[in-house]
Amino acid sequence: MRLHNSTRFSRRVLGALIGSLLLGSAACDDKNFTNGVILAASNIEIVSGSGQTGAINTALANPLVVRVIDTNGNVVSGALVSWTTSDGSLSSATTLTGVDGLTSVTWTLGPTVGQQLATATIGSGQSVTFTATGQ
Repeated sequence: MRLHNSTRFSRRVLGALIGSLLLGSAACDDKNFTNGVILAASNIEIVSGSGQTGAINTALANPLVVRVIDTNGNVVSGALVSWTTSDGSLSSATTLTGVDGLTSVTWTLGPTVGQQLATATIGSGQSVTFTATGQ
């Protein structure tokens, strides 16, 4: 009989411990969670880097920087951003946002004199387009 009561007591303690851990993790104040819900990347915005002018076939002076946010305006960490350009090359085809919701690439302009475009896109399909002028 003693073994049976001890087993039942151990299960109760274990159940209470697991419940406490689950409640504690749901209340965690991590940038990727709001009340235990994972934030979904739904919007992307240009922070800096658009409108630059540079010599053709050379890297622009400043990186292209975007911020990814959810529908409530909270920054999203770990969001995948895909980068493309109409001319030239980018330092990476994909990047992940940091804890601040920001990510960036370096843009080397192509051989075209005049306007060139680069686009950053997130999984929701939202995108932003950067412009640069090659001289």
